[in-house]
Amino acid sequence: MLRRGDIARILVKFFGLLIVLEALISLPRAVEGFSAVLNELNKPISGNTNTEALIAFAVRLFAEPFVYFVTGLGIIWWAKRGIDRAIAARKSADGNDASLELPAIEAILVAVLGLYFLCDGIIDLVATAGSVSFEVVLGAAPLGEANAQHLLGYGLGCLKIGIGIFLILRRTGFVTLRRRIPEWARGARRWRPFQGATLDG
Repeated sequence: MLRRGDIARILVKFFGLLIVLEALISLPRAVEGFSAVLNELNKPISGNTNTEALIAFAVRLFAEPFVYFVTGLGIIWWAKRGIDRAIAARKSADGNDASLELPAIEAILVAVLGLYFLCDGIIDLVATAGSVSFEVVLGAAPLGEANAQHLLGYGLGCLKIGIGIFLILRRTGFVTLRRRIPEWARGARRWRPFQGATLDG
C-alpha cells in the first residue's frame, strides 16, 4: 500500500520527467536551427566574425533544452532525498512515525511548480540576451536599441522568476490560502444581506 510519502515521491518524479521530456522535445528544433546557422558559416556577416554570431545563436537555441534537462534531472534526483528529509524532520518534531500530511505534499508540489517558473524565466532571459547579442554581432542594431526592442522578453523572464521565487518561498501560505477558498465560498453562499428585509410601499 502506498503511503503519502510514496505518493509525493511519485508526483515529484512525474513533474521531473515532464520537464526532461520538454527538454528532449525542444532539442531537435534547436539542433535544426543550429544546423541552419552552420550552413551560413562560409558567408561573411557584415564584416564580423561568424564565430561570434554562432556562439550567440547557440546560446539562444540551446538554453531551453539545457536548463530544462538539468532541472528535470535535479527534481528527479531530489524526489527521494528531499522528501525523506522532510519526513525525518516531521518525525523528530512530532516524536512519532507520522508521515507527510496532505498540506505538506501540496507545499512540495507548489515548490516544484515554482521551480519550473524560475527555470522558465531564466530561459527567457538567456534566450533574449542571446537574441540581442546575435543582432549586435550581425550589426543589425546597436546594443541599446536591440535591448529596447526586447524589453518584453526581459520583462516576461523577470515576471516568471518573481512568480517562481514567490511560490517557492510562500508555498505553505499558498496551500493555506487554497484550502480556505472553499470555506470562503460556502460562507459567501450562506450570506443573505437582504434576507428578511421588507419593501416600503
